[in-house]
Amino acid sequence: MNVIQEFSRFANLYETHNIIQSQVAKKLVDMIEYKDYKQILDIGCGSGSIYKNMLKHKILFDSFTALDLSKEMLKIHP
Repeated sequence: MNVIQEFSRFANLYETHNIIQSQVAKKLVDMIEYKDYKQILDIGCGSGSIYKNMLKHKILFDSFTALDLSKEMLKIHP
């Protein structure tokens, strides 16, 4: 089974097991200096940790594009 199929298969459980990814997303967003962007592109967005952290930090954007190879992960992204 390939990686995309594995992520898709377990997408509904991802939030309970992605502790490291969540910490990395939080740290990355903590490092963002500006609070207003025209476009954001999140490649490999998973379940949306970057997006959620940007909202928590009140970082504004006109457009947010989330890309992931797993359609199931995209379904759970806010």
